[in-house]
Amino acid sequence: MFHYYQALISPAGGTLPGYFARVIDPDALTTVTMASDDAGTPIIAVSGVADMAKADDAGNLSFYVEPGTYHLDIYSTDAVTFLRRLPGVAMGAENLVTALGAGAVARTFEAKAREILSPEDFGAAGDGTTNDLAALVAAAAAACTYGLELRGKPGATYAIASSGNTSTPLIPLTAGIKVRGLSIKVLGTTGLYPCIIGAYPSTATDLSGLSIRDCEFDHNVMAGPNLQVSGSVLVAQYSMDTLIVLTGDDIDFCDNVIRNASCTNPVYINGDPGRTSRIAFNRNKIIDFGNNPAGIFHDASGCYLVGDYIECIDNYVAGASWTAPATVAGLELHPGKFAEVRGNVVTQMRDGCNFYGVTDNGGNTGDTENSIVTDNVFDVRAIGLLLGSGTLGSHISGFGLRAVTVSNNNIRIRQSYVSDATQELFGIAISSGATLPVKGLVIEGNRIEFDEELTPPTYSVGECVGIGINEASLNAVYEDVRFADNEIVNAPTTAFQLCAGNGTLKNCSIAGLRIVRPGSGTATGINVAHRRGVVIDPNTISGSFSLTGLDIVDDRATTKMTRAITLSASVAVSAPVLIEGRVTVSGTTTTAYVNLVEKADNNITPFVDLAQVGLGGIVNSAGATFKLGSRVTDRANGIEYVMLTDGGTTFSARPVFAQAAAVADLAGGASLADVITAFNTMLASDRTAKQRAA
Repeated sequence: MFHYYQALISPAGGTLPGYFARVIDPDALTTVTMASDDAGTPIIAVSGVADMAKADDAGNLSFYVEPGTYHLDIYSTDAVTFLRRLPGVAMGAENLVTALGAGAVARTFEAKAREILSPEDFGAAGDGTTNDLAALVAAAAAACTYGLELRGKPGATYAIASSGNTSTPLIPLTAGIKVRGLSIKVLGTTGLYPCIIGAYPSTATDLSGLSIRDCEFDHNVMAGPNLQVSGSVLVAQYSMDTLIVLTGDDIDFCDNVIRNASCTNPVYINGDPGRTSRIAFNRNKIIDFGNNPAGIFHDASGCYLVGDYIECIDNYVAGASWTAPATVAGLELHPGKFAEVRGNVVTQMRDGCNFYGVTDNGGNTGDTENSIVTDNVFDVRAIGLLLGSGTLGSHISGFGLRAVTVSNNNIRIRQSYVSDATQELFGIAISSGATLPVKGLVIEGNRIEFDEELTPPTYSVGECVGIGINEASLNAVYEDVRFADNEIVNAPTTAFQLCAGNGTLKNCSIAGLRIVRPGSGTATGINVAHRRGVVIDPNTISGSFSLTGLDIVDDRATTKMTRAITLSASVAVSAPVLIEGRVTVSGTTTTAYVNLVEKADNNITPFVDLAQVGLGGIVNSAGATFKLGSRVTDRANGIEYVMLTDGGTTFSARPVFAQAAAVADLAGGASLADVITAFNTMLASDRTAKQRAA
């Protein structure tokens, strides 16, 4: 509304205290509604007369009307005696603005300007050196109070510094608002703080609807304070994050840049249990992360997101260097239902993504379910993707992972940068704390490549596996888990490993697995016996299990692989187990090669159909048993080894595919019809053997 505030002047030039005035529509000649304030309070509350304003003791009229051009009728002090009319009085009409488009209405510039607040409205300099913290705090408070957008001035940089340590955000928020285009730089003179913007430590502040976009936050850590630690433990209130949200739905943090942070988690949205959901963390850049002049190591992730319905799409996270002390995980998520991790790039961090079960999420069992991790690039030094299925907080039942798909990720492990001698290496790992069952997990189309170790690296012990479940003594069940069309290159120890300890593999399958140069590690602590292609070692296999389309290639001059396939189980397995594929060793020296199929016990009796090239015949562990019709084809020497008895241990040799003998018979005078009959008989025999084995 337009605020009319003018002196009421008589024709003689004097003011008229106590006189009245009424606003008239010039077209309809009707009385216009008048208010005493911008909220629309009727003018009668002040003047005592409906739709008439009364001049104050100084003769000034004050009232609010919708902007326009009106007649102003003047009345005597009795509010009845008409004196004269002032025609065509502009009341805000000269300051009106109308938006483009049909149906747009005229509004004052004042009303339009009040839609958006800027730090400059509260005295900010925006020059990158003046401390603008007070102005930003005031601007944010006003935006939260009135539900307005806070927008930075293009080209401005708002420097901020606190006078000492604070346990609350530098810029506190009390409501979910829109923040756009702020460029904030922390000055080196500031004290310690929990975060630049957000709500902390109380969980009572609901930031639902918070949207921060197109902003830049420079923590300037090399010029400022380091993280506060007590011994080796971080003091939580001084985590020095960018954003903290502990309560709220529909949180949007997109298209932002975070620089030079050495904090616990630049973006920390953790409403566990059940306080946050519908989180969008998309198209952000976190760069030069994890450095500090004191070289303090601590757990740190580019983002830490907890809740249902999480988007984490097209972000870029880069550590300050390959050896920066606080570069643990690029992305860390503890999702409930429906998380999407897509198109992210993480580099110069220890881990690419930690994707772990959420704690009890507001009455839901907390399962991480119906989620995807796809089309990401993780160029890291130790672990590409860590899938957690263990208990976490109050999430002690249900599934750790259910209906989760991991697909088409490109993972590069640069283990030469690992400085911790005990660090384990994994391309994709289901963590060793997997106490909760996993169901419906799909891992497909991923490529994992380790650095080829030409000289011994710093790490010396631990598992260094391409894809694996690595448990020692837990009891988790892995049901309906499918691995398809994955490629693993230069795994230091085992390329593919399902070691479920005391756990169970139920209805699991592996298809189209390509392994290149397994067992490539040169670290001094690596167990030579662990240089393997595939290891299947659960407590129990139930339902069915298949490993098909396996392709192991070792093209080194001297192979380091000591076992192509290792099978073991702690109890007898009645489920059908199918092993099918090819193992090729093309080097001229293969003396290090030990076993094509190693079985540590007799609890698994698989049907095996393997082709081998360059291995010089089958080598079978003592006492290992195989299904009737199992065969290993030595293509280098033209010999096929066949198991002629069910549960037998000794393979019988015959010319490869048997058609070689048929061709010889044809050359010796046998008819073509006889050879075709013999060949069909051989194929039928092979099919029968496979069917009986299955």
